[in-house]
Amino acid sequence: MVLFGIGVAWKIVVFTLGAAVPRWVIGDGIAHLPPAAQAQAFNAQSIARSLWNSPVERLGLVRATRVLRVDTMPVVAASDSATVRPCQRVRATVRAYTYFAIPYSEAHTTCDSGVIHYRLFPRGR
Repeated sequence: MVLFGIGVAWKIVVFTLGAAVPRWVIGDGIAHLPPAAQAQAFNAQSIARSLWNSPVERLGLVRATRVLRVDTMPVVAASDSATVRPCQRVRATVRAYTYFAIPYSEAHTTCDSGVIHYRLFPRGR
């Protein structure tokens, strides 16, 4: 009975407290950005959340996301601005956190796409 109680207790701690801690201590990071970049940060955060699309990541592993930075690339010349879409000048970095606010991975977004760099469980290189 004691072992059963310990088994149930650690599961309750991990799945309740562990899942709640990231939401308590990790903000979305958007309020700290300049007002001009906040709309782009919202867009980057939604793109990044869609990149973590496996059922394990979407439903269990990724507990919170935070926009770390939004960079706007300068326009070099007038001829270049015609070939580059406006969204290609904006790059953002969004970090995902798992249970107990452990950093899981980072998504680097541009326009409507992005790439994920796994930190906790790197995939084959």
